[in-house]
Amino acid sequence: MRKSGEDFENLNGEVMVFMKAFDDLFSNIVVAKTSFVFKEIIYGAKFEPMFERSPSGDRTTLYLDKINAFVPAALNTHSSEDSEDLRAEN
Repeated sequence: MRKSGEDFENLNGEVMVFMKAFDDLFSNIVVAKTSFVFKEIIYGAKFEPMFERSPSGDRTTLYLDKINAFVPAALNTHSSEDSEDLRAEN
């Protein structure tokens, strides 16, 4: 059953994120854990890019004022039947 933005506002849910990576510089495994309750998530939004590469590709500029900046995002509107068709094709 597809959930709407209003459904998420009324649910008591939480998204847990676990990331594991290898740090080449220190030869270490790095782990980060965090979680977000549904009330912290903005339904139908995505973050704005907060960095830009220089034309030469040797520098990256970070725009710290865009850390929490977001814009509306198009949501997937295909049905579960469409998903099954896509899985069958692959």
